[in-house]
Amino acid sequence: MNSPSCFCFMKWSIEAALLIAAMEFFNNSNILKQPRILGIR
Repeated sequence: MNSPSCFCFMKWSIEAALLIAAMEFFNNSNILKQPRILGIR
């Protein structure tokens, strides 16, 4: 493998992992907020 292509693949993998982690964190925060709103109602 050429080092540039490997570096690009690693960069893409890290960015994809961060994006997925951010989406999961956002979804988890929304799930935690929903019961509180329902409890107040």
